[in-house]
Amino acid sequence: MKYLILSEDLDYIEALESYYKKHYKSEIDILFNDFDVVGYNIICTKEYAATYDIECCLSFSNKNQIISKEINQYQSGRNFMNFLLSIRNEDFSDTNVFRTFGFMNAVSTAGTTTLSLNLAKALSHKGKTIWFSLEQPPSTMYYLDQKSGISMLDILFYLKQDMSILEDRILKWVTDKQHFYFFDQTEVYEELDQLDINLLNKLLDILKQSGFSSIVIDFGRMEKLFKDARLGKKVMLIKQDLNHYYRLSTVLQSYKSNETIDFLINQRLTNIYLNEAYLRMISQFSYIDFDESLNQGDRKWISEMIQGQLMKHLKL
Repeated sequence: MKYLILSEDLDYIEALESYYKKHYKSEIDILFNDFDVVGYNIICTKEYAATYDIECCLSFSNKNQIISKEINQYQSGRNFMNFLLSIRNEDFSDTNVFRTFGFMNAVSTAGTTTLSLNLAKALSHKGKTIWFSLEQPPSTMYYLDQKSGISMLDILFYLKQDMSILEDRILKWVTDKQHFYFFDQTEVYEELDQLDINLLNKLLDILKQSGFSSIVIDFGRMEKLFKDARLGKKVMLIKQDLNHYYRLSTVLQSYKSNETIDFLINQRLTNIYLNEAYLRMISQFSYIDFDESLNQGDRKWISEMIQGQLMKHLKL
């Protein structure tokens, strides 16, 4: 993606350009106040758009076409660059691209909840996004400190009894102003065992029809559902831990050789260096760095640093 940023605030442009050249020049192609180039996606104020007759794709002052959210012109350089890195070519088209993501622990406790929640939060800046967890025991309340109003118990009941009622409830639940949604995890763990692959795929269809552009699912260790679900992208998480590496080959034996899985190694629990030769059974993998500010005060899971890494590694 190429961007041309135009602004009459020359001090802002100079500061942003300096920050960009120092930290992001190798990751993203940006020009600043250059009016003689073509082929770049233009970001400018509405005054510039009017003066130079520019049909800009993004505006600093209006709600933009991509994420239905105001772009704060004077946000930090890092936040602004991470936002630009999260945009893809499809976002500039009129077509609303529908995406589904599934996260699974390759062995155990590798961070599916934290990372899947952060991806959902990042995607919610680009369109209506829903996150839910199939993990046992439930962790939604710990991370989110609130309830959404629709529980997985409701979902399971209406999926089996009357899907039209479920679809109607979800449509009434979705609003124009909100972009991040989640289902409350069930408090009766055994109920999740009733969710088979047919019901899950029907739920994905209903959510798509209800206007969600992204669905992110935390599968935890629900390997059977993760394996068979119709997902656009499957993400398997691994801890940087010898036990995980040794047991990973056993997990991979149940997958087809041509199945595409993104492997992310979560470094949040250890600073120990491990030779990458232990990962020889994986053709490609990426590291997710730990954000030291997590779990401090009220910040249980939100990390712009982790969100930026996820968007980059998953090529979003």
